[in-house]
Amino acid sequence: MNRRLIIATAVIAVIVISCGKGKKPDEGATLPSAVTAIDKGFSSFIAGYTSGVVPANSSLQVVFTPEFAATIDRSRTQGLFSFTPAVKGTAEWADDVTLVFTPSKPLPPGTSFHGTLDLGKLGQAEERFRLFPLSFRTVEKNFTVTVNPVTVDPPDGNTYTLTGAVVTSDYIDGTEVEKYLSARIGRREENIIWDHDNKNIHSFSIEKISRDKEERQLTVAWNSNAFGVKTKGEHIITIPASGVFTVTNIRINAGDSKSIEIFFSDLLDAGNELDGLITTEPSHPLSVSAEGNRLLVIPGDNIVGELEVTVDGSLRNTRGERLGEPVSRSINFNPVAPGIRSAGRGVIMPSSGSLVFPFMAANLSAVDLTVIKIF
Repeated sequence: MNRRLIIATAVIAVIVISCGKGKKPDEGATLPSAVTAIDKGFSSFIAGYTSGVVPANSSLQVVFTPEFAATIDRSRTQGLFSFTPAVKGTAEWADDVTLVFTPSKPLPPGTSFHGTLDLGKLGQAEERFRLFPLSFRTVEKNFTVTVNPVTVDPPDGNTYTLTGAVVTSDYIDGTEVEKYLSARIGRREENIIWDHDNKNIHSFSIEKISRDKEERQLTVAWNSNAFGVKTKGEHIITIPASGVFTVTNIRINAGDSKSIEIFFSDLLDAGNELDGLITTEPSHPLSVSAEGNRLLVIPGDNIVGELEVTVDGSLRNTRGERLGEPVSRSINFNPVAPGIRSAGRGVIMPSSGSLVFPFMAANLSAVDLTVIKIF
């Protein structure tokens, strides 16, 4: 269940990256519209609740204190919640202390909601604490498109397959996502095959892309203006002419496990002696393996900065043809930019009297964590 809970004595974690001197928060800064300051007296009734920025298809939770939960009439589930804008849905008990409100349909993206939970209908609460305020905001609708290098189809290598993915910022129905993307060679529309994971990753593929006598351009374009998202762009992939053996793409993986992927227009001969076929300047020890139309190159030591990678012209395809002239490309292993991000999604709740906040950091000497308690 996707949700974000704030503990009754709400804890907001403010992280300052120690990559230099941290700036102090602006004085007089206001809370985001998705967060509401809560009277500390509600801590006698509420232990945790959904707030902040939430997915459009999430449910809302309210966790009561054991003391108040013991007095609650659990037969009352109707008319407890009220929201602006209005939200239709149903409330039910997940356990003895947790009340869950599930909207009848996904909420509109990028929208702020304010509402109340009527505690007076559940148990004894004095008038000032009868209506517990709730506020949250749904994630803005947006997406990114990634396109992978083409792979050569076995056994003859006369056709290609292109894969990629549309990653959305939040849940979006797959039928809508499919309308974002188009692919064409010249004026001919190419068929796109989709695989939706029912979350926010929508994988696609274009199969049996034939090679012609002349080099051609495959254009993958995306435009979502008609769906309220001002995101558009295109990616052009060159489809080599039939019989041309060349390097088509080089992809760099610059994370902790550095590697270089070199893609070719043809399937590679499995009998290639790979030692010495790939060299770098400056020189580095390399481990090279081949699969399909790809060479995977893994450096034996740490590479930082620019270097030139050269593929020897003796490399052969499955037809026995040599690459011919050596092919060289300049690449750059830039160090990972300093940064920090959460290691998980969803609820962070105290356990055994402690609160653990997991995160991942890169190229930082220290991280300052400030915890602010807001009633």
